[in-house]
Amino acid sequence: MYALEWIKQNGWKIGSSFVVFSLTFLLYEFSKNSSEVSGGKIVLNGHRLISKQEIFFALGVNENSKIQDLKPEEMEKKLLKIPRIREVRVSLRAKNQLLISITEGRAVYLVRMNDSIYEIDKDDRVLSIDDVREENLITITGEFTLKEGKLEGSKFKDLKKSIDLTFQMYPEFKPRISEFKIMNEGTILIYLHNPRVKVILGNSFDKLQIRKLYSAIAYLENETVSLSILDLRGEDAVFQ
Repeated sequence: MYALEWIKQNGWKIGSSFVVFSLTFLLYEFSKNSSEVSGGKIVLNGHRLISKQEIFFALGVNENSKIQDLKPEEMEKKLLKIPRIREVRVSLRAKNQLLISITEGRAVYLVRMNDSIYEIDKDDRVLSIDDVREENLITITGEFTLKEGKLEGSKFKDLKKSIDLTFQMYPEFKPRISEFKIMNEGTILIYLHNPRVKVILGNSFDKLQIRKLYSAIAYLENETVSLSILDLRGEDAVFQ
């Protein structure tokens, strides 16, 4: 009863505090995603992993830039040179305010090759080189062909297609696999971190091998078998 009475007496204070907090938060978010320039303001929307500083650096804009001198079409062209940006639209929201709406590509895999790490999206386009920002991505390792900012060639595409099929058939594998690796001679390896096992698939990575992998892992867990290498190249799984 005392608590209810206190709330009745002090409810206006709670409400006022909530309003102040909400306004402060909104002002912080607005300032974080906007920047003052001479004669106006630029507001950013939609950026996720790209910082405000990176965007303004790419535009060549600072607090001394004049809002009336900024041309939306030229700004869009500059921003589209950032690999992580897939779409961008610059529009005049008010007389002295420009709105930049950004759609970033989302990385789905990491690719390790040429002594570098590449983030790639679902269309095999490179989003970054040695600048990983997306979390919890599975790594694909091998010697692949990179052409005009995109992974090309049957070696990579066939492997990625099989990887995608693996996760379609058994989604529970995704949080348990850390890396797929294809050797120069074509042997495919899988590194699991739960259980911690290196799997040798061989040169084939089809539905049959995927089912064998699932059955072997299920057997390991049911029988509590401890091992470091699982060889699936033959008809039967070999535990080491």
